[in-house]
Amino acid sequence: MTHDTMPRERPWENLPRRKWDLTTIGGLAMDLILPITSLPLEAGKHQHADWTRWEAGGSSNTLIMSVRLGLKTSSIGALGDDRAGQLVADILTVEGVDLQGVLFAPDQTTPLSVNVVAENGEHVFAGGWTLSHPVPFQASWLTTLEETTVVFATGYALTPKALEGAESALTCMRHAQAHGGLVCLDLGPEEYWSDLVAPAIAATDMLLATEEEICAWSKQADSLAAAQALLAAGPALVVVKTGPRGCQIVSVQEQWTCPGFKVDLVDPIGAGDSFAAGFVAALLQGQSLHDAGMMANAVGAAAVTHMGTGSLLPHRDEIEALLRSRPS
Repeated sequence: MTHDTMPRERPWENLPRRKWDLTTIGGLAMDLILPITSLPLEAGKHQHADWTRWEAGGSSNTLIMSVRLGLKTSSIGALGDDRAGQLVADILTVEGVDLQGVLFAPDQTTPLSVNVVAENGEHVFAGGWTLSHPVPFQASWLTTLEETTVVFATGYALTPKALEGAESALTCMRHAQAHGGLVCLDLGPEEYWSDLVAPAIAATDMLLATEEEICAWSKQADSLAAAQALLAAGPALVVVKTGPRGCQIVSVQEQWTCPGFKVDLVDPIGAGDSFAAGFVAALLQGQSLHDAGMMANAVGAAAVTHMGTGSLLPHRDEIEALLRSRPS
């Protein structure tokens, strides 16, 4: 199958088991976690944080949660050849993520996000990329993709300043799909969309997005209508993240609404990344779409009860406890 053919019917079923359960394309970042009392930040006013922490962020969250859910994971892409990049790599290695496909880009800076989180869960992101040129495309990436069951990318990997190069990310998605991998794209916020998002959607089997993201992309006011519009653009499955309400799962053949779990919100950052890991893990276990949605909701809900990202995300026992209390 090539990227310009019709989408495969129900490609999430009967997935082949390969060397890697999940490989992410790009999107690795460093997070600076800064919990404060309240927002908004005020000019000239000092707002105290009881603690701060540098953590692996971006696609690192999906990788770490996937490992904790029992998946064999790897990543292809790049980090800056700096202290931040080394720290992200160290955290991922300790968690059990394979990084043989990740380059350290000389004279480049690892993407940074400063995550300011108030006590009520309100949050602000600040950060970005400083890129002079992407790293060279690696033929070894293609081999890794051929050895992977589920390939995951986010809209961040398709930005002009992505370290591995946005065109390279799109090439990887197309190659994975052509070789039978299940390609997943998390659309991400509108601020980071590029001209490559549309062809990336066409090379996607399963698309994940929030209500706001999917409606903004499709220019539809209703998330269900937006999902139907996205199905016509290439994916066989669209998963709409609806925050504490749970998620909607839409394919040509069926629709599911999966209710969320009631938890106390501490920090929502990283919940969407974790949600993706839960959905993929459930599919690889052969669960139904509805049960995959419930698993993803549980993982996302457990994530918002923790302050911070990366290694601060929840472990499997917390998720299983939530699932045992699943709504009827």
